[in-house]
Amino acid sequence: MAQEKQVAQVILQALAPWSAQPVTETSRFGEDIALDSVQLMELLMALEDHFDITIPMNAVGDVATVGDLCDLLTRILAARDRGT
Repeated sequence: MAQEKQVAQVILQALAPWSAQPVTETSRFGEDIALDSVQLMELLMALEDHFDITIPMNAVGDVATVGDLCDLLTRILAARDRGT
């Protein structure tokens, strides 16, 4: 659970410059934060660099909210830590 909080905090900090509204885990990338596809890719690349992971592009299609992205990154980090 601590890792999930850390992931959420990093995501929220990374999104702060792009959103005039407070960002929460239920915030939607397109509708609430108004990220375009280029900005979303920049966010994903920054998160990959920060956590030293690779985010599979086929998994990104299911990501609609900040919470979805947090869950995805938490799963990727857990798999990396298990060595799978």
